[in-house]
Amino acid sequence: MWNSQPNPYQNPNQQQANQKHDIFVGNLAFSTTEEQLHQAFSELGRIIKIRMVTDLETGKPRGFAFVEFEKAQDALSAIRNMNEYELN
Repeated sequence: MWNSQPNPYQNPNQQQANQKHDIFVGNLAFSTTEEQLHQAFSELGRIIKIRMVTDLETGKPRGFAFVEFEKAQDALSAIRNMNEYELN
């Protein structure tokens, strides 16, 4: 999970609201779709965004993605519950 540095001039509630809660999802089949990822991970919390990584030259999937959750605890739950999970 990657978080930007907090702004010391914001109150703590604003800092928490502005943080990203991304998880890395690797070893995906090249045929995996964004919809399949959303379906699998949405059971664990509210998803803000899914970013499927593709090759810049060919546009083909690279076999990994990032799933951004609204809450940090949902992202941690996804890491615990989906580790070693086979999607396809």
